[in-house]
Amino acid sequence: MSHFPVLVVTDRPDEGAIEQALIPFQEHACTGKCPKEYMTFNDTEAEYLDEYQTKSRKMFRNPAGELFSPYDDKFRVPNKPGTFDSKYETPDGWTEVEVPFKQLHSTFEQFMREWTGSDERDPETGRFGYWENPNKKWDWWAIGGRWKHELAYRNGKGSRPADQARVGDLDFEHIRLMRAGRAMQSWDEAQADRAKMEATDKMTAEQMDGQIEFVYGIKPGSTRDDYIAQCSKFSLHGVLMDGKWYERGQMGWWGIVSFEDGTAEQSNASTHRDEWQTKFDELLHSLDPNKYVTVVDCHT
Repeated sequence: MSHFPVLVVTDRPDEGAIEQALIPFQEHACTGKCPKEYMTFNDTEAEYLDEYQTKSRKMFRNPAGELFSPYDDKFRVPNKPGTFDSKYETPDGWTEVEVPFKQLHSTFEQFMREWTGSDERDPETGRFGYWENPNKKWDWWAIGGRWKHELAYRNGKGSRPADQARVGDLDFEHIRLMRAGRAMQSWDEAQADRAKMEATDKMTAEQMDGQIEFVYGIKPGSTRDDYIAQCSKFSLHGVLMDGKWYERGQMGWWGIVSFEDGTAEQSNASTHRDEWQTKFDELLHSLDPNKYVTVVDCHT
């Protein structure tokens, strides 16, 4: 599960306009609410039929010839203190065997029901499988959320922070100053955390560097000025405009972002940052000044 901020561009500032822009990218599995027009059917029948006909699973056989799942609680060995991995052992006199699925389940339908949890075929296609949005990005969203007041706009009396603004009213200098302030605070917190880790004398310098980069996005060797300058640049994980979703990389669980080059990293890491910053700036400055932008906290 992950949270990530997206700049949603709309013609109107109301929540209904934001929702309509986001709907084409809604997950179905978690929400059950994605409109059918955005979904495709993922057929799993051929894959599972091959597994049923050709594969087997591990079982425990007792001296009487009865078969049991090796993950039955009766075979579980108590965990050692401080460990969480469950282990299962074959009792004395029992044997571990490989049993074909066809022997364990008399029909393919029974196999699907008992092994995969699929009770019946899809009524529309007549096949086993599931419907999902191939363009899914989120299963829950909120305006601002964890990224409250990322924007700032001019209102005739100065500038004020906000989650939404008309493009022509955005105050980029005020946004930069707000981000710089947050970066200064993060830097100080990171140094305090490093001091605590050093005091325990339980981590190597490399381990501490890794922890600081993971939590704060501060690369080893970075100076305070470098970090503040980088964080002051306005950028979010994604931009949704004109029905198209742009993003730094594919967001996965636990804030891990995957890239087209096959690499993956924590969302606050610096790899690929410059190229995305260039794209983000290009998109932002191409917007009609009468459009509205809203920072949306998306969850996946």
